[in-house]
Amino acid sequence: MSIRYRDAYTGRCVQRAWARILAAMWLGALTQGCGGLAKEVENGGVAVLQEELECAQRRLLEARHRFEEQGSKRTMWRGEFPTVEAAHMLGEYLPVVLDVGDDDTPDIYFYLAYSSVWSKFPEKRRYISQHFESFRSPVLKTCWALFLLEKGPLNDEVASFLRAMVKEGWRLTLFRELCGPKFEASKARIEKLESEGGPGPPAQERADSESERQTVRPQAPGAVGEPSEIHRVACGKIGRPAMAADGEGNALLAWSQREGDRCTLWMSRSTVGGGWEKGTVVRDAKHGRISDPGAAVNAGGDALIAWSESKDDAPAIWAARGSLGSGLGESATISAAEPGSQLRGVLAAVDGSGNGLVVWQRHAAGSIAVWGSYYETGVGWRTPEPVRMLERGAATSVCLSMTEEGDALAVWREFDARHSGIDKIRPAILARRFRKASGWGDPEVVQLDTTRAGGFPSLAMNAKGFAVALWSESTGDGVALQARCYHEENGWEDGVSTVAAGAVIGSPSLAMDENGDCVAVWEQYDEPWHTAYASRYSYGVGWCAPVSMRTPETGSALVPSVAAGGMGRAVAVWCQHYGEQQHVWASVHGPETGWRRAESVQGPTLHRAENPSVVAGRTGNAIAAWCESRGDSVRIVGRQLSLMEY
Repeated sequence: MSIRYRDAYTGRCVQRAWARILAAMWLGALTQGCGGLAKEVENGGVAVLQEELECAQRRLLEARHRFEEQGSKRTMWRGEFPTVEAAHMLGEYLPVVLDVGDDDTPDIYFYLAYSSVWSKFPEKRRYISQHFESFRSPVLKTCWALFLLEKGPLNDEVASFLRAMVKEGWRLTLFRELCGPKFEASKARIEKLESEGGPGPPAQERADSESERQTVRPQAPGAVGEPSEIHRVACGKIGRPAMAADGEGNALLAWSQREGDRCTLWMSRSTVGGGWEKGTVVRDAKHGRISDPGAAVNAGGDALIAWSESKDDAPAIWAARGSLGSGLGESATISAAEPGSQLRGVLAAVDGSGNGLVVWQRHAAGSIAVWGSYYETGVGWRTPEPVRMLERGAATSVCLSMTEEGDALAVWREFDARHSGIDKIRPAILARRFRKASGWGDPEVVQLDTTRAGGFPSLAMNAKGFAVALWSESTGDGVALQARCYHEENGWEDGVSTVAAGAVIGSPSLAMDENGDCVAVWEQYDEPWHTAYASRYSYGVGWCAPVSMRTPETGSALVPSVAAGGMGRAVAVWCQHYGEQQHVWASVHGPETGWRRAESVQGPTLHRAENPSVVAGRTGNAIAAWCESRGDSVRIVGRQLSLMEY
């Protein structure tokens, strides 16, 4: 299917964005019974063939019927609306059914698919308002802003976004297409909001008043010094940073940056006790696009950064090697793909000798495959080869880990849509081993019960090749976290362990120390908020009971990340979200103290934060990094942490 729409403001094509919008509209037509959708879309000025729309509707209706056959109506559908479980499945299925690429994150499809539920329940509308700024896609934010405008009242963030729409032609055009005859009335409400001042920038300015700037949070456990600014962009965008550390806790940070039409890849290094150096440009794509950097550092400091770069609709994977001490060398292309495809989700790993492995997702021809390329020191990059190819399906949410000896393990989430039976779309967790001497082995199914939908895996492995895979899995009573262990000599263990069950939300994060002990963190719903939970695995013993890392403040814990510092020590960081505020919090685990009371690591200047991550060395030195935004200004902030006192 091909949907193209000319952006009236910039003149660029926004094909993938419109495909996502139409996918949501089609699903909305099925779940809410909207009539005359094809005519409304056609009148809106989007060239959509009638037969394509009808075909998509038939296939999605078949999906609903099969969902109802496989699960009870109570767990899969609530009247005319999908439950969370059904929305997750439909959200995974939409990209393949409609032949659209995933330009941001699979969560977008989930939110779009679940929109019909949120439109009915007031408490869900509050959830949208509270998490509005966490939506990365501007198209998705536009959808929710329009929805909230109809429902009201608006908070500061949503109102600011709507006011900005008045000044940006393409969003007004999108507004007109989505709202149809209601466009003029909706536009009038926005303009009235703007003329009255309303919520938005004035409140933001108040948030930066002297009294607000002097707000002091409790000192973070293990904090060394104050948060330091790593990089700032006055007017532009910074992509999600990738961070890795050596055995001492010295770190490498890489991120993409866009200012106008110019896109660049940046890096910065930190040393224990020495702070961060000034960011430097690794690659300038000029008028191209750089995204999805992956970073890796071994215990000795050998470093590798890989990323996706596209120019003139020709995507490629690039990489740069070097060390934390001397910096990176020249960038080189390691793989190119046919025009029109997308290369996303780049991951990198380095063994003890400096050999590297890079894997990525390739979106093309109605499927998402996984590819990889191996770097041998003194020889160079090998020819890229497929790690997992599907005729019509998707391999997503890839994880990669590598041993000191050079063997590696990749784990991913997969579903196959080759067959007409909709039951074939249930995603499962698969893995594949890489041997330094012989290359990739055969794919293996990690998830034992494939009648359940598996999702969002995480993987951790130590230098000796012992690994743990962790993933969420739908059950009749909610979502559970399942884990399975892998041994270098014997492969996967026979059994699967349940780490947590009930109201698990989002993707887990997993980290392991040199002894094979690991710690997992995840989001879990504790009414009325999301809370960060953790569980530890002791090698040869098993998993302990989950522990809540609830903060003293109200609000939800979002996107937790964890790092292991050796000798039973670990640190977890996450965003604590409440209303218009979103700040970075942390908790440290010690072998004698357990998880310490969570505290803020962000410091006294509390700008809105997102994308927190943390890495740690074997000696117990750790670094947390995150992005902060205020208006058009974005910066990356880091803070050193010490785990040794716990």
